[in-house]
Amino acid sequence: MPKKPDTKWTVAIRPAAGKPLYKITKIISLNGGGFSVLTPYHKAHSGFLFKQAINPRMFDKAGTHHIMWTDCAGFTAENRTKLSYHVDGFAQFSSENQGTIISGRDPNTGEPKGLGVMARPFSNPSTSGPSVGISVWGLEDFEETDQEEKLIVFEPPDFYYRLWRPDETNLWHLGIYVFSAVPPIRFEGD
Repeated sequence: MPKKPDTKWTVAIRPAAGKPLYKITKIISLNGGGFSVLTPYHKAHSGFLFKQAINPRMFDKAGTHHIMWTDCAGFTAENRTKLSYHVDGFAQFSSENQGTIISGRDPNTGEPKGLGVMARPFSNPSTSGPSVGISVWGLEDFEETDQEEKLIVFEPPDFYYRLWRPDETNLWHLGIYVFSAVPPIRFEGD
């Protein structure tokens, strides 16, 4: 009998050699396709979520771009939340405890509610960058772990450093890409 594929993965980061390994996020596959991203490992267990409209033409010019807070819809998250990205492109923040954060779609119009948006469907994913990104600042505020757990581990040789050395870095960005064809990646070992 073939082995059932994994349906959840925990991602961990070791910021530098000799430093602890920190659990950052959990990625869970959804029934019917798609995935959810959870961040249950931060000690504060709270955060700020927002959505904003992006005009792609604003990026025609290089440089810094400012978006007014009044143009954003923001919510605080005192409960565990997750980001779900569905195959048809529907992406939303919702609560792990139903009803805490407005989510879903309007049954009449199909429009996203709360912090939901229509993004690129899996059949035509973004090719200019990740479908989902997680930025992590302050690794010491996340749970430490060891190699006993089943993890996807990122260590200093796996990172791209732009302006700082590994021991000076304090922000990491994890990009999650959706591919509709053979992805330009390879796996080593498991």
